Amino acid sequence: MKDNIVTEILRYGRAKKPGREMGFTREELKTHLRNIGFKMDYEDDQTTNIIFDTCFMLNVRETMQHVMKADAYFKLLEYEELEEARTSSRQANVWAIVALSVSIIGTLCSIGFSLKQINTPTEIKQGQIDQITKTLNAQTSQIDSLIKVTQQQSKTKSHVDTVRRK
Repeated sequence: MKDNIVTEILRYGRAKKPGREMGFTREELKTHLRNIGFKMDYEDDQTTNIIFDTCFMLNVRETMQHVMKADAYFKLLEYEELEEARTSSRQANVWAIVALSVSIIGTLCSIGFSLKQINTPTEIKQGQIDQITKTLNAQTSQIDSLIKVTQQQSKTKSHVDTVRRK
């Protein structure tokens, strides 16, 4: 069985456009509904009659063939668009969940790698220590030189000030 009986009736009517055929009869519609799995009990028969009378108009009086009215056709299109929008919405929700899952997994992996890096001891090789020591010694000797120059300038200035006072 496909959708509900109303949509199936409208789809059947849309498929039977006037052309070579001049429409379809009420009995042809009921036979079609039985063939696709509707029981066609009293309730289904009443629904079929109401929908048939509302949505179809007589096309050929002699053979009692009917065709779909324009408003019924547009109602069917609206229903199908609604179903398509619901399907698209479900797919969008699935993709959103997938995207969020990937984001969460990426964040957790990032946290895990960060924790691993924090907990891993840092190793400094002897060559690195020697390079650091060499750089510090060079800077220390430069500082010492600057201090000596500053002290000499200070002594010279102090001596000049003393001579001027005399």
